[in-house]
Amino acid sequence: MQPLLVEELCDQCVDHGTWRLDRDALASRFDPVAFYRALYQTGQLGVEAYGPDNVGELSDLMTVITSEPWDRPLRDAGLLLTHEDRIDLTERLVRAITTAVVLHVPEPETFRAMLHDARRFDEALRLYCDTFLPEDAVQKRCVCDYLGVRGVEHDVRRAAALGSTAAAYLRQLFIRHVVDLRSLAAALMEILQTVARHEGYLRAPRIDDEQSGTRPNGHPRGASLADRRDAALRVLGLHGRADHRVDPRSVRDAYRRLMRRYHPDVNPNGLEMAKRITNAYAEVLGSLA
Repeated sequence: MQPLLVEELCDQCVDHGTWRLDRDALASRFDPVAFYRALYQTGQLGVEAYGPDNVGELSDLMTVITSEPWDRPLRDAGLLLTHEDRIDLTERLVRAITTAVVLHVPEPETFRAMLHDARRFDEALRLYCDTFLPEDAVQKRCVCDYLGVRGVEHDVRRAAALGSTAAAYLRQLFIRHVVDLRSLAAALMEILQTVARHEGYLRAPRIDDEQSGTRPNGHPRGASLADRRDAALRVLGLHGRADHRVDPRSVRDAYRRLMRRYHPDVNPNGLEMAKRITNAYAEVLGSLA
């Protein structure tokens, strides 16, 4: 993509969202896939880089080429994720983290040694998570599963592009706190905090803090496993179902149904509710493991 071509396209923009050329004429001037690749190669991934806070000619152009029907060439090239793709990747990431936490056996002695080396709880916790729950490994597993479902393994270029796009999106979920490792691994975090208090790196909570505080996933401290599960089922709209009707598939379907309404990529005001839904999903999945 030559800079001159971008300038030429921008010259065709009169006001925000208004073009001198109609869409057919504009489409004849450039290749949206090549244009999107050029932005991608400079680190400007996706329409998020040109959202409401980034108005201008390029924002207008991105809005055009990422909307129907122009978005199909981008999706076919593996450069654009639909809302359903994003919900699917979010659900896969939460499931992968929950599985890793359930399978991971806490090692208090190892964490105790990390505490003495780091001399700070937050640094020791970061090292522990990087060692036993590495985000990169979890993301890689999600991307591999996602590419397998999409059936692009035999198209090397498309698989590479789609895998890169998906990996970048998964990183954004952590950065934007749509998915939070500490919230999803709240029980493990409590074990590590107990070790840190015993070693003197965290103060013991006061009685009133313990009674009135909440865990990182939003549940009251001291709540029983059954209470936490009951609260999570309420969030997912599954409260009152018989236990035999609450299986991984029904929980996943409930999660995806709610995220189609509250995922922040669908609903700009849905972030806090999306966090609650995600934490509830992880809580119920953990209880089913």
